[in-house]
Amino acid sequence: LREVVTCDDIEGIGQAVYTSKKDLEGLLKELEEADLGFSIVVSGVFDEVFDACKSVGIEPHTVNMSLETWGKTRLLPKSPVLELFTMCGHAMISSKLVEMVLDRVGKGVMTPREAAVELGKQCTCNIFNTVRAEEIIRRHIKK
Repeated sequence: LREVVTCDDIEGIGQAVYTSKKDLEGLLKELEEADLGFSIVVSGVFDEVFDACKSVGIEPHTVNMSLETWGKTRLLPKSPVLELFTMCGHAMISSKLVEMVLDRVGKGVMTPREAAVELGKQCTCNIFNTVRAEEIIRRHIKK
C-alpha cells in the first residue's frame, strides 16, 4: 500500500508516504534512472532506509538523526501516545486527541483505521503514515 500526497500550493514539491520498503526501492530506482536532478529526502528507520538505498545502488549524502530527548522526560506521555503524536513533524497532533481515539478504539466505537485517519487529518504536512499509526494502535489495543 502507498499513499501519495502532493502539495499543489508549493510548486516543485511532492510528498509521499510509502508503507512498503519494496515500493520505496522502486521509487528510488526510478528516480535514479531518470536522473532528474531532484533532491530526495527519505525518512524512516535507518537500517531500512540504508538497505533500500543499497539495494538500488545509491548512498545517502546527508544523514539527520535525533539525539534523544533531554530534560524532564518524565513529563512526556507514555507510548503509544508519544509514538503517535510525534509522527507529525510539525507537532499538530495533540496527545489528548491520541488518548481520546485510543479510548474510542478500546471501547469499539472507532476502528484502528478510523483512528489513524483522524490523527492524520491534523498533520499539516500530510506525511503522517496512517498505515503505521493503525499498526501501533492495533498493537496497543491487543495489550
